[in-house]
Amino acid sequence: MVLCCEILEHLLMNPVTVLGEIHRLLVPGGHLVLTTPNLARLANVVHLSIGNSISDAYSAYGPYGRHNREYTSTEVRLLLEFMGFEIEELFTADGYREAPLDERALAALAPVLLARGDDLGQFTFVRARKIGEPREGLPANLFRSYPPGVIVPL
Repeated sequence: MVLCCEILEHLLMNPVTVLGEIHRLLVPGGHLVLTTPNLARLANVVHLSIGNSISDAYSAYGPYGRHNREYTSTEVRLLLEFMGFEIEELFTADGYREAPLDERALAALAPVLLARGDDLGQFTFVRARKIGEPREGLPANLFRSYPPGVIVPL
């Protein structure tokens, strides 16, 4: 089993490289437990709806002192499947108390939020099992501007 907890969002360049190394280390049927902030968490949805940024602030520690790329739970699922993993369990959940959210924005967004179901938690939690080989190339939903043939459709 490999634990990859609160790492993915700090990577500067390419999650495929890290996940490929994790895949290489695991025996067939081995498990990956991954946690990462959920880009589509409730607070972010509300902040965007009222015109606030959800980007991480610049840090005096440079790119290592902030989140460089957060992912939705759908992106995490697609990325792990691309890398040869089968998702056994994936869910979002809260881990800390948020500052109060704008109640008018919450009321206006209620129909959209209700349709999202349980996908608004602060963090994405995944248990995945190695079942096959990673695909060659980079997944098209996460990459752009690479030479032809490097980016492949999902």
